[in-house]
Amino acid sequence: MPRTSLVALGALSLLAAAGCKQPTQTRYLSDTAFPQPDTGPDDACAVGVIETRPVQGAVGVYYRDEIRVIFDDPGRASTIQLASADGAFEPVQILWDEAELNATVEPLSPLDASTDYVLTVQTCPENDAVEVAFTTSSFGAPMTVEPASLEEQSYHLALGDATYHEPGGLGPIIANYLDQPLLIGVVDANVDSMTLLGAQGRVDGTSGAILQHGSRDTWYFGAADFRARPFFSAYASAVPLTYEDTEITFYNFTLEGTFSADGTAIGGCEVVGQIDTRNLGPLLQLGSDPSAACDYVAGVGLECIACPDGQDLCLDLRATFPTARLVDDLTLVPR
Repeated sequence: MPRTSLVALGALSLLAAAGCKQPTQTRYLSDTAFPQPDTGPDDACAVGVIETRPVQGAVGVYYRDEIRVIFDDPGRASTIQLASADGAFEPVQILWDEAELNATVEPLSPLDASTDYVLTVQTCPENDAVEVAFTTSSFGAPMTVEPASLEEQSYHLALGDATYHEPGGLGPIIANYLDQPLLIGVVDANVDSMTLLGAQGRVDGTSGAILQHGSRDTWYFGAADFRARPFFSAYASAVPLTYEDTEITFYNFTLEGTFSADGTAIGGCEVVGQIDTRNLGPLLQLGSDPSAACDYVAGVGLECIACPDGQDLCLDLRATFPTARLVDDLTLVPR
């Protein structure tokens, strides 16, 4: 039974109104940061750091997570360094937004698993440096099992527990409906690539076991790149997900994640693609017009984009998931 109400739609309005498009970013390549300008002795420095991601003392940080520094004034003159606990500097790429208030620190190669790091930000020579110590999770460690051992194994992605970063404000409503298990099965795997099969699941009402849904279509991902194992990236041109009798299609569906060393879990799962909104109208109690959802979100600052058929009825989608766990004794069957 649909659970969305006018209250949920009101929440959508508030959340979407608060969202905004990412500003254009400028890239600087350095193992420290963009060099500081030569400021005179009379120049006062009032730049401060108001937030970092991760935060000081964070543990279990995914080795591919975004590292960010947020300033209270334009901070491009700051020196930003990332080093392991033994003092070895990590080459990084610094990306700035147009206002120069947000810096994204991208290591040129993935960080090591289960490793201590220190992010150091020096806004001005006369200011004390901000140091943020954090520790990465175990994801990213070399695999202790052969790729072929993953074959016929299935993993559960909890759609209802996903964090939807895009579309702004609509994510909580998507999660409200698409709360059934999303299952990913490994068909074959080698050191270069793997074939994945996707399926919708269901929870057994008696045992609570996660099972493949017997009446839902499955889909194959193209050959997933596994050369950077344990990290993988898989792509499917279209993924149909059904809520009751309503099918919602996701296009250009890219799934990325990292297998645990023993192959029993997938961490850092992220999905990027587009969601076709033409069947969302009835679910959102907006009527059956295919453009109803787009018309509604346009009123709160979101704009639909072209679907593969050329109709402007899609929205960009980006979601991250909690760790996907191995489902014991389940091998997906193509349907």
